[in-house]
Amino acid sequence: MAQPSLPLNQFALQFEFSDNICNMLQGEGFTSSNQLHLISLQELHDMGLKHGEIAVLQEAAGIH
Repeated sequence: MAQPSLPLNQFALQFEFSDNICNMLQGEGFTSSNQLHLISLQELHDMGLKHGEIAVLQEAAGIH
């Protein structure tokens, strides 16, 4: 069963995302937490996120 979706800004506050993470995700059109598990690690690298920022997203959204 899928977890309830949260607006991206609320999810970002809950997991203490940096401004850079939020700006990158919003700039790519992400609007909710449930969309995040659909992105690949390679796509996160291609977006220009740093390794530590990707680790935060992996922990928060279960990205592998």
